[in-house]
Amino acid sequence: MNELRQLLRRVQDGLGEGFALCGGAITAATEAHPNEARLVATATARRKNEFLCGRAQAHRALRQLGCDTPVIGRAAAGAPLWPAGVAGSITHSRRYCAALAAKGAVCAAVGVDMTQTHRVKPRLWDKLFTRAELAGLANTPAHERQRHAAVLFSAKESAYKCLFPRYGKYIGFAQAQVDCKDGRQLVITISKPGYPSHISGTYACGDTHALTVALLPYGA
Repeated sequence: MNELRQLLRRVQDGLGEGFALCGGAITAATEAHPNEARLVATATARRKNEFLCGRAQAHRALRQLGCDTPVIGRAAAGAPLWPAGVAGSITHSRRYCAALAAKGAVCAAVGVDMTQTHRVKPRLWDKLFTRAELAGLANTPAHERQRHAAVLFSAKESAYKCLFPRYGKYIGFAQAQVDCKDGRQLVITISKPGYPSHISGTYACGDTHALTVALLPYGA
């Protein structure tokens, strides 16, 4: 949990005002609104816990913004249904979950992702990363390479979660190129027709997890 707290704090610091980022361990979910619990009534116990703990963190984030709602529903494609005027996103790994919420005046859409560093295996890199990203990995010190790969993968997931609810089309891994700036900021170049050419974000990475956020500004 110490690593998670550090990741949450570092990413929150990179976001600034108007955003609320909350996270915690995935546990046996005992309290949930019936209309949220109903959404996973037939799921496995593990999936129920992931879903309901993620919703609990989302409600925490909304309360911090002063705009909580009794139920965070689910769209047909699976994305959370946030209150009017709020952009948000939920993520989970096997151990942790996190949720990000932002008032609509701050940005048009957000995406958050948490990835376990060991899951982004080198044998997958050719399928996940662009030539430029692979070159950057090759130039990364060996002891940092796995964590850097996790940040790249996680940022692509955040970009997808940020953009899909608005544009409704899949983004391939090669269509989102990630550039890490100054040890905290992200620039994600999107090469898909009809999508914004660039979106921004922020990130933090520990020994076991990478946490990234993608942001779509108004007018992009």
